[in-house]
Amino acid sequence: MECKELLRLMNQYHASVRAYGKSVARLLDVPEVEFDQAYNLTEQTRRAYSASRMAIDNHRKQHGCSARLATSA
Repeated sequence: MECKELLRLMNQYHASVRAYGKSVARLLDVPEVEFDQAYNLTEQTRRAYSASRMAIDNHRKQHGCSARLATSA
């Protein structure tokens, strides 16, 4: 049986990792005068993806969910 909460957390994690990757990539193109602001935003997105990963780990420990999710074919 699939855990809907784990699936929600995994989707949130996936979105936060993608946002972090995009934020890091933007650092290469940002003008120098805007770099500090862009870097701070990137750090915020890194903390968000880290927190979403911890939420998955905590859920799995508390709920006993499997790391593997059923995928539709």
